[in-house]
Amino acid sequence: ASSVNTVDCMIRTMGKDLPLSPPEPAVLGMDFAGTVEAVGDDVTKFKAGDEVYACAGGLANLQGTLADYIAADAKLVALKPKNLSMKEAAALPLVGITAYEGLVRSGIENGDSADKKILVHGGTGGVGHVALQLAAKHFGAKVYATCVGTPEQMELIKSLGAQAAINYKKESVEDYVAKYADGKGFDIVYDSVGGPNMLKSFEAATLNGNIASTVSLCELDLTQAH
Repeated sequence: ASSVNTVDCMIRTMGKDLPLSPPEPAVLGMDFAGTVEAVGDDVTKFKAGDEVYACAGGLANLQGTLADYIAADAKLVALKPKNLSMKEAAALPLVGITAYEGLVRSGIENGDSADKKILVHGGTGGVGHVALQLAAKHFGAKVYATCVGTPEQMELIKSLGAQAAINYKKESVEDYVAKYADGKGFDIVYDSVGGPNMLKSFEAATLNGNIASTVSLCELDLTQAH
């Protein structure tokens, strides 16, 4: 199985204007899950028949995963968890890596994670819903997440481990910072929305807090952050 991520669509739309886009004609796709057909002479961690998954293609000179077969770098591959289907595993690598690295680089492991309050913008999105679960269930932090505010989204966010779901259309940053972060701000803000929403992330973060963003290719006036 393979999956389509936002960046795959960006490559298709922007072509050479997007850094690391593969030269045309190209096979897109970064994630896959499948069964090993054969291994190279120096590969010792895998064997034919192993079920694996990876984020291993679709950029620069790497063949994409939207194909029947892919020659993947063994260093980018892992054994597929037995409790995940091929479809589930194929949907996980890129968003999982992105969510995990953003949280770790933001310092979620520094000190006691249980004392940290995390805000995830876009808590039902591809990266956002994984960041929410990792922060809450793996690192043990108190997590809050924004969404458009449909009943289904609000319920999903809470079911994934968040302390509360925030309807950003009805609650201002000032309102939910006062309500959930003692008026001081969140220790980490994970912004999977980006663009103008980055200003809300700066407003929501506590003094000396950290912000991680997956969509930061934008111009912002940061003078108001001082």
